[in-house]
Amino acid sequence: MLFGLGDAELDAAAAEAGGEAVPGDVTESADIVRAIESCGQRLDIVVNAAGLTIPDQPLDVLDDVWAKTLEVNLTGTMRCVAPPYRF
Repeated sequence: MLFGLGDAELDAAAAEAGGEAVPGDVTESADIVRAIESCGQRLDIVVNAAGLTIPDQPLDVLDDVWAKTLEVNLTGTMRCVAPPYRF
């Protein structure tokens, strides 16, 4: 199962790997739980590869861009690795 924002690229990668694509957002806990539940009773490994890069210089980064980057890169990671322990 590949979990991501959901587009043709995600679908193609899942098909090539012989799996399924589950659209969702790492900033939404409900999306993550839904994706984990779609695995049924078997979830062998979690690889969190979601991340944003800020192309600006530190002094030019807007607050909302910084907040979104932290939400995806830091909080999204925690949201992805904690729920599997509950299943």
